[in-house]
Amino acid sequence: MTLGPEVVSDVLRLRGAHGAPLIAELKGYYFCPEVVAEVAGGLGLPFKTSGVSYF
Repeated sequence: MTLGPEVVSDVLRLRGAHGAPLIAELKGYYFCPEVVAEVAGGLGLPFKTSGVSYF
């Protein structure tokens, strides 16, 4: 199977629980093309958005 070029298509933000090896909060930005573009651009990586936005 051949995959397409690697691009950033989602950004996840994790917040850990204080004092425990647990995830307290998980936020996904798949439907926020501005965030995906900003993060990927800051890392110098190509990106692709879903074409849908919450705004």
